[in-house]
Amino acid sequence: MTLFACQPPRFIAHRGFTPAAPENTLAAFTAAGERAFWAIETDVRRTRDGALVCCHDPQTKDGHRVADYSFAELGLPAFAEYQAICQRYHAVPFLECKEDIVADILAEVEQAGMINNAVFSAINFAHLEECRRLNRRIFVHHIFSSREHMLRLAEMGNGGLSYNYPDPSAAPRDLLAETKGHGVRICLRAADNAQQLRDMQDLGLDYIPTNKLWPTCPDIA
Repeated sequence: MTLFACQPPRFIAHRGFTPAAPENTLAAFTAAGERAFWAIETDVRRTRDGALVCCHDPQTKDGHRVADYSFAELGLPAFAEYQAICQRYHAVPFLECKEDIVADILAEVEQAGMINNAVFSAINFAHLEECRRLNRRIFVHHIFSSREHMLRLAEMGNGGLSYNYPDPSAAPRDLLAETKGHGVRICLRAADNAQQLRDMQDLGLDYIPTNKLWPTCPDIA
């Protein structure tokens, strides 16, 4: 699989396909795979005993701080299990680094043989810089970026970003054009209704995250 071989729209199931199952669960990841999403997004954290798990917040839904408990105690999806689902359905692992665990994540992605077909994303730009120092091959993505960070991404190479415009029509066309001109791929915030999807497609975005839609049925709620 080549990361951008398929033509847009490339849909990203944000934290899995959450209309079918709770976010960041194996069931949600599987539901996304069954619906042929281009990518399945998840958040990666580390437990007390060093296991990488899929969890958005620092604590679980029942209030347990991920870093304070062992993998066995928490019962969260292992990052390796998530990667296996991505492999099974030929979906791009679109992973968000939530902590200072860049090297650990890259090691597991490399071990799974997915380094050329994965996306490493982060809000903290320093995590992307560390990622690029450690690995030149993986695609990096900056969440809620800026023009300044876009220019730095262009220098790093093999990268993309999201701009924080909930309303796609408010995204500055000159900024989008400049970003594309620098060879940086683009998405915006999640498209969760058919109008947002149409607007994003009209903008020619490279990939589209969503919490509700799926490729063959964009009006699903």
